[in-house]
Amino acid sequence: MRFWDSSALVPLIVIEARSAACRRVLRDDNEIVAWMFTEAEILSAIHRTQPTKQHDDDPIAKAERRVERFLRSWELVVDATGVQREVRDVIRTHSLRAGDAMQLAAARLWARGYPKGRGFISADRLLARAAASDGFDVLDLSRA
Repeated sequence: MRFWDSSALVPLIVIEARSAACRRVLRDDNEIVAWMFTEAEILSAIHRTQPTKQHDDDPIAKAERRVERFLRSWELVVDATGVQREVRDVIRTHSLRAGDAMQLAAARLWARGYPKGRGFISADRLLARAAASDGFDVLDLSRA
């Protein structure tokens, strides 16, 4: 079981350069932990990058259905108040965008203060570096 940042989950939903690498990682361990707002980040990425078509094989509609199927099997970090408290330290410690800081804060909550031996998967180089600095066992897919 590993924490997956949205940057590593999007390639599981839509085809992109990192998709094959992300699928290989998922085959090795299909237990995903994610932050409760990861769905919003994924949907935002889909709507920003996928062409819109108004017919049955609309790629956005297909991607949204894939997200719904995936969500059923994920363990979600749902403690918004805890993430809000934790993100303050993340922001002070790392130079991350707000969304990435919240992802790392959620992973910290999941790890309950013991990130060593806990997996963290990201395709965002800066976030992966920050998670490694915090002690997570990071799989950085930014170059995959």
